[in-house]
Amino acid sequence: MKKNRGRTGRKRRRKHLKSFMDGVNCSHKLEYIKLQKWLKERGFEGTNLRPAEFWGTGRGLMATKALQAGDLVISLPEKCLLTTGTVLSSCLGGYIVKWKPRVSPLLALCTFLIAEKHAGEKSPWKPYLDVLPKTYTCPACLDHDVINVLPKPLKKKAQEQKMMIQELFRSSRAFFSSLQPLFAENTGTIFNYSALEWAWCTINTRTIYMKHPHRECFSLEPDVYALAPYLDFLNHSPNVQVKAAFNKQTRSYEIRTNSQCKKYQEVFICYGPHDNQRLLLEYGFVAMDNPHSSVYVSAETLLKYFSPLDKQRKAKVAILKDHDFLENLTFGWDGPSWRLLTALKVLSLGADDLCPGGQKEKRFPKGSRQGQRQWSGCKLEQHHHFVLCFSLESPSWLDIGMNSLRSHTELPFLSLFWEAARWFPHPRCFCCSLSSSSIPTEGVCCVQKPHIGHWV
Repeated sequence: MKKNRGRTGRKRRRKHLKSFMDGVNCSHKLEYIKLQKWLKERGFEGTNLRPAEFWGTGRGLMATKALQAGDLVISLPEKCLLTTGTVLSSCLGGYIVKWKPRVSPLLALCTFLIAEKHAGEKSPWKPYLDVLPKTYTCPACLDHDVINVLPKPLKKKAQEQKMMIQELFRSSRAFFSSLQPLFAENTGTIFNYSALEWAWCTINTRTIYMKHPHRECFSLEPDVYALAPYLDFLNHSPNVQVKAAFNKQTRSYEIRTNSQCKKYQEVFICYGPHDNQRLLLEYGFVAMDNPHSSVYVSAETLLKYFSPLDKQRKAKVAILKDHDFLENLTFGWDGPSWRLLTALKVLSLGADDLCPGGQKEKRFPKGSRQGQRQWSGCKLEQHHHFVLCFSLESPSWLDIGMNSLRSHTELPFLSLFWEAARWFPHPRCFCCSLSSSSIPTEGVCCVQKPHIGHWV
């Protein structure tokens, strides 16, 4: 028998594969040894987590013992956190206080990271800076050629993100120049666009939410950022739940898990119920089997399913724009979003339904939860193919009114389902359970939302 072909060889291979899938411990590496020593000097009392490389997620934290629901995952002392308070206590503080117009908390943190990275060995934050990523995969860091091949909704967001960083850099040049007395080298070479892009991505992808009291030296933008060394190694999973908050009694930022984790497995936290577009924009990655996955429907895609001969089309589009209902229209695993259904309803209304009897539209303050938006006097009438209407107070139900049902694929609403199905990441079959037997010849058929379209 050839070597490693028998039962013992198979066991060895399975054991090797399992250890690779569980993760490879990296705590022996010099940069992590220095980081843990630096954290210990600031009051961090160790943890049951070890840095490791995992298949599929890259660097993360491995549990050295099994975790149960309610267990403390990590407790990071306040002295370990990098906040705007840290910045103000540094040599940058005096320049920030004097500068007008006031510096934003985000810019203050960006400036501190760039300055400390430039300081090299002299920086007290060097052990942390050494383990930060050198590059990021956020759309803001991608080349224009790559951004141009992204789906239109994502492409638009990526371009907006890139322009936001460019504008931050343009508006901050004068402030960076004011820091020249602190550096022997020209500030133009230290605080260049690449450095600001790196610092912005570091803060955007790695900070925890921690609200701080407003300081007069900062602009009115919320001061809610805190960089958390070691804690920021924890990767995201949409399938776990945690409780995270700053404990005022222990003066530490603590995370407790509501999920179980086996020994030697990767410990995850949840960054929030984000779809993959949001994860890519904000963090530079996407999550496999994400229950919050969604497909974004652009206004252009939406409008092509409605007749351009509709005399009320401009008025309907104006209403949707006025109420901000032509953005963030999505399909999820459970069907169309509330915003998409609202847009479909308005576009499906006839002239009399849009403003029957001369009644004017009821308006509520922007963001009002009073049915999101409610139009006065809107009622179902028979239209060319279908009318989509629903109770604005009860979004779990859809009322479908049919005038003539020639085929399901002729309906704009269902055609949008087929359009969305093409973009979902898995080759699943999308079906509609709207059978002809369930549709009455007259009146309105009421069908539960999950039955309109679902993944099988």
